[in-house]
Amino acid sequence: MVVWATISAAPLIRAPSGSLGNGIAPAMNLEKVPTGAKVVTTSGDVVEVLDVAPDGLSARVRYLDPLSSDPALLGKEASLTADEIAAIEHGKHLEGSSNP
Repeated sequence: MVVWATISAAPLIRAPSGSLGNGIAPAMNLEKVPTGAKVVTTSGDVVEVLDVAPDGLSARVRYLDPLSSDPALLGKEASLTADEIAAIEHGKHLEGSSNP
């Protein structure tokens, strides 16, 4: 079961409906994630979106706070797939999916 949650009235950017059939939430839909948005990766790192691929399946990002990765990643750019993005930061709250 996929549970979606938000703490404010801000619009929720959701992954496609349904599940992958294995108890894992579908990948985050990145198509509407704006350049400059801060997102949290599935490993807990905070990154800034530099641009999103036209198909919305991947994004070029810059590491702002590599909490669970190598500290040497700070400031480095990388390409992440949509399934590596867990949540989108909106001010003081995060939006994303969770799998109970």
